[in-house]
Amino acid sequence: MPNLKFYKVRDQIVGEPDVLEPAECGWLDGYRFGDRLLEGVMFRIGFDADGKLTASVGEDSKAYFARLNAKKWLKEAVKTAIVTDVFSTSATANDDAAVLYDHSKSHSEQIAHFEKEPVFLPRAEHSQTK
Repeated sequence: MPNLKFYKVRDQIVGEPDVLEPAECGWLDGYRFGDRLLEGVMFRIGFDADGKLTASVGEDSKAYFARLNAKKWLKEAVKTAIVTDVFSTSATANDDAAVLYDHSKSHSEQIAHFEKEPVFLPRAEHSQTK
């Protein structure tokens, strides 16, 4: 059974383990699964109270998204997230520094590429991925 958690990649040095800091979510551009229809629509991928992966739409896209089949596209966002290697840490999509890590698999079996087992930092008090 998957044991998924989001992390922000803090440090990447060639030949050294990646350093990962816990994060609440990752952001995904809808273009990955909705082509031009969802280009620029940012989806927040996170977890509900039961630990189930969920998707919601960023504030900037809510009015546009309300005209679409929301149920279908939110489901597609979650399906895409499970097989996505990197996410943005914010709705501005200005980086690719978040990963969805499955703790039930080894580092070499992750969707994101890890040459070595990452170093997992404890949760910081203030996360930039909210």
